[in-house]
Amino acid sequence: MSARDLGPTPLQIDRMRRGVADGIHRHDRRRHRRVRAALVSSAVVIAVGVTAGTFATSVPTRLVGGSYFCLETDDQRSEYHAISHPLDETPPTEVGPQVAASLEYCAIVFAREAIVAPHPTVCRFADGRLGVFPNLDGREPDALCSYVGLPTP
Repeated sequence: MSARDLGPTPLQIDRMRRGVADGIHRHDRRRHRRVRAALVSSAVVIAVGVTAGTFATSVPTRLVGGSYFCLETDDQRSEYHAISHPLDETPPTEVGPQVAASLEYCAIVFAREAIVAPHPTVCRFADGRLGVFPNLDGREPDALCSYVGLPTP
C-alpha cells in the first residue's frame, strides 16, 4: 500500500460486508433446505417402511373358514404362506380337525417351499385363523405359542 493508496472506501467496505453477509445467509438457507429435505425423506422412508412392514406382517382381518398361515420361522413377523381349505371340501368346524388340517396343508407348503419346519406347532391368531410355526427349539406347544404372543387353539 502506497501513501496515495488509502485502502477501500467506507462504501466499498460496506459492499464487502453485505456480500459476505449475503453469502452466509445463502449458505444457511441452502443448509436449512438440505436438512429439511433430509428430514422429509427420512420421514417418508420410515412411513413407507412401517406401512410395508404392517402389511407384510399383519394377518388379514376378514375371517375365512379353513384359511391357514404357514410361517417360515417361530416369529409372528416372519414371512408366511397362506393356504385355504380345498373348495370342494367343507372346512372343519371343530378345533381338533382344524389343527390336523392346518398341519396337513402347511406340511405341503413347507415341502413345496423347502422350509425346514421341525415339530410344526399350531397357534391361533386374534382373528381366529390358525398359524403353523416351525418349532425350531422343540418347545412345548403352549410355550411356543406364548413365545410368539398367541394362544394355542
